[in-house]
Amino acid sequence: MAIRVLIVDNQQLFTEALRNLLELEDDIEVVGEAYDGVTGLEKIAATRPDVAVVDLRMPGLNGIEVAQRVKNEVAPEVRIMILTATEEDEFLTRAVEVGVEGYLTKDIAMEVLAGAIRRVVAGETVVPPNRLKHLLRNLTQPDRRGTDAGAHMASYLTDREKEVLSLLVAGKSNSAIGEALYISSNTVRTHIQNILSKLSVHSKLEAVAFAIKHNIVEVERAS
Repeated sequence: MAIRVLIVDNQQLFTEALRNLLELEDDIEVVGEAYDGVTGLEKIAATRPDVAVVDLRMPGLNGIEVAQRVKNEVAPEVRIMILTATEEDEFLTRAVEVGVEGYLTKDIAMEVLAGAIRRVVAGETVVPPNRLKHLLRNLTQPDRRGTDAGAHMASYLTDREKEVLSLLVAGKSNSAIGEALYISSNTVRTHIQNILSKLSVHSKLEAVAFAIKHNIVEVERAS
């Protein structure tokens, strides 16, 4: 079954070009486009795509505001891929905090974007590798989450969930975690969803940052 994609970008020429290129992929179907954040939010609600590729800077609602509304109110199951011209760390950090599954810049190759869309559908979080260090540093800043509250939330994790979280901190993929713990990929996904819920975070990257900040697992395993 094709991956259903909606494009939200205020540059119509770019949007049409992106649609034409994505539709060359055998497993991707573009189900619509919008040229501002408000219309994009309405179309996401109406079409429920698998992935919404959303620009950061738009009239009405910006990409982060669209993502926040989608995740909190409209359609939490829709994956959000921010596609932007800026690499500013604070925008990336805020996007991950509201729950986006991907954040890439517009200078990437089409095959990279298509691959990223497939990866977020498979449950991964995709960010530029060269921004990951800065992202984790920003997410672990003391003023972003209270230490006492973090320790309290972490106390609800089971031993197995802590094992899964430790392997996430070590940079392991879902399949590698399953192999290490002798459990199925579906079970790994269930544990990860439970971890995100118990820690009140939106993504695996935010969970990793949370774990590092609050010393929930051995940080040296991430090396």
